[in-house]
Amino acid sequence: MQVLAGMNIYPSEFEAIKEEYNVRGYPTICYFEKGRFLFQYENYGSTAEDIVEWLKNPQPPQPQVPETPWADEGGSVYHLTDEDFDQFVKEHSSVLVMFHAPSIGKERGHGLSLKQPHVSSAPSATNDRLAKAVEV
Repeated sequence: MQVLAGMNIYPSEFEAIKEEYNVRGYPTICYFEKGRFLFQYENYGSTAEDIVEWLKNPQPPQPQVPETPWADEGGSVYHLTDEDFDQFVKEHSSVLVMFHAPSIGKERGHGLSLKQPHVSSAPSATNDRLAKAVEV
């Protein structure tokens, strides 16, 4: 029989549990069988129905195929760094900058979902209104 349980471990008195089960953010969902921790559930974009379905045959997370860094994909979006950011925004009359952290977006099911609309809004390089991305 599968059981779904929750535990508020935000208070500092639960630091040992957070450390033991590698809780670094919320929510963190851990799977146990017969009293033993097996793995974390990592599909954070899931609905309640998705989790219930997964519980019918729990499987550990699959290794993810590394994604091509956005800056390596080419296209009309300029990818700025700490070294060129200030100068770049000063040189253009208007700049749309999307600050993003790819690892956070991927872990929590959001973030780079804005990538496609941002790329689509990037005009040609001849236009002074340029779209930019800065990885933080």
